[in-house]
Amino acid sequence: MLYTTPEINQVIADSGLDKVIPVEVMKEVRRRYREDNRSYHDWDHAIAVLSWVNHVCRAFPERALAPYTHQDLRTAALFHDAVYHLVKQELSNEEQSISFMIDVLKDNEHYPSLVQINALISATEKHGKHKPEELDMATALFLDCAIANLGEPRYEIFSYHNELVAEEFRRVYTAEQVAEGRKAFLVGMLAQPVIFLSPYMRDRLESNARYNLTRKIQES
Repeated sequence: MLYTTPEINQVIADSGLDKVIPVEVMKEVRRRYREDNRSYHDWDHAIAVLSWVNHVCRAFPERALAPYTHQDLRTAALFHDAVYHLVKQELSNEEQSISFMIDVLKDNEHYPSLVQINALISATEKHGKHKPEELDMATALFLDCAIANLGEPRYEIFSYHNELVAEEFRRVYTAEQVAEGRKAFLVGMLAQPVIFLSPYMRDRLESNARYNLTRKIQES
């Protein structure tokens, strides 16, 4: 765990989601992120993404993110990995996460429409396949927040996160398969013309990400 309980509470308070999502729903979301099949895609990851989204929401007024609202981005961050299976299911993790979100928020007066949030979560299914020119500002920023760990300024933390992802996959694949798969992913990300899709996040994290990816590939 990289976040202390007071830090987690502060990120959630900063998001304002504790004012619009019932306590029992927040407890169920947290429970799902703490399931035994997770090492990386856990509660810490959800909080890390939400923290970056909070940062983006402070930097960009809602009018710059239209048709999305700050609440849309923050809610998408909270729910985007609420369902996570390593073995492929009939419905993708993203589709199941959206379904779960709809079930718990559909009658919530603070969420008259979930369409925009659905679109943000759906976009995460194609990490590494989007082109910046094809995305609106809000979606680009949200996707960048979801992979901000790649631009972690401390290499040891980036390496730790990479190992947590590998640990998840070793539950269902051999160590050799996981090593090959992780290296292919890192090489593929490094080969992208840009890793971060928004100029804002690119300016802050691109050089760190390229350093981290290069070093990890050399070590593998």
